[in-house]
Amino acid sequence: MSFQMGFTLVFLTVLIFSYLGTGWWWRYIKAKDKPSERKVHQTPIVTMGGVVIFVFYWLAVIFLTVTFRLVIREQLPLFIASLPVFITGVYDDAYEISPIYKSVGILIGATIIYFTTEFRIYSVFVEWFDNPLLAELVGYGTTVVWIYFVTNAFNLIDGLDGLSTGVSIIALATLSFVSYFFSPISVFILTMMVLLLIATLLGFLPHNYHPARLFIGDTGALFMGFMTSVFCLMGIQRPGYVSVAIPIIIIGLPLTDAICAIIRRLLKGQSITKADRLHMHHKFLKKGTTHSRTVLTMYGIAMCFAGAAILLSLVETKIDRQIILGLSVIGEFLLIDYLNLLDLKKPLIFRNHKWHDEDR
Repeated sequence: MSFQMGFTLVFLTVLIFSYLGTGWWWRYIKAKDKPSERKVHQTPIVTMGGVVIFVFYWLAVIFLTVTFRLVIREQLPLFIASLPVFITGVYDDAYEISPIYKSVGILIGATIIYFTTEFRIYSVFVEWFDNPLLAELVGYGTTVVWIYFVTNAFNLIDGLDGLSTGVSIIALATLSFVSYFFSPISVFILTMMVLLLIATLLGFLPHNYHPARLFIGDTGALFMGFMTSVFCLMGIQRPGYVSVAIPIIIIGLPLTDAICAIIRRLLKGQSITKADRLHMHHKFLKKGTTHSRTVLTMYGIAMCFAGAAILLSLVETKIDRQIILGLSVIGEFLLIDYLNLLDLKKPLIFRNHKWHDEDR
């Protein structure tokens, strides 16, 4: 049996067991997410679905290594680094801990990643600084900030049934494609790990899609965002703006929503951790879009970002890359303005849309 055929069977096995395991978890877990002013659901829903994702994903990785007798040097460090993030999510789902305590878990995981794996933003800065120590410090800071910010960005879009799960699947699938066809052979096995996370999430999604009977919870959103942020670092290993731009574009949707949330709250003089109902999915709902259509629309936006990242990987000339980046920035600006994600008195371009006035 070829490796491709064998891995396909492993992928399908993980997907099926994830689906069945999620159904079993839903029947026996007692933790529920209760409705509140900043949440969309109206009745208590079973949560902590992320426990299933965490457990089945790492079982899948072990199954992969045993089946094909692989040695993945990043496997143990990744698992150890994901533990504090996972535990933080479990505690937050159970007790709703403060943002400070939540941040500690993510920062611990990010620090472990930097010092025990090659997932780091370091080589980008080697040519920028003559002092290796300065390059190391800047590399550490940017790596930790990247992981922390992306992890929280995926947690912020976890506001509708299946939204964060689906967006993560799209981002990871794009990352797998780009890594498989355009990255060095050294990341091939890591691409298999990304695909296993996709299989785990695909098995979970039917239980999480609208109307959801099981929420992913902070347990899953933080773990999913953390792993996505780390895997995105596979592409940021070479100097040059393209290697940095591709991962950013791949996860452009959650990053856009998170950046706009920070700017919006700073403009209002609020704490950046203050919750509100002005995120991208809230804006679509206020526009009159149904729950399911909002999720599908945001899937479509995530696919547009994915397409831009793939195109950026394909083109070879500098001018083509600049055109793609320019169009991506323009499209992102139009999206922000159309939805008024900064919650300005009037959008800069879409001033005549009646629903903007009703939103304020």
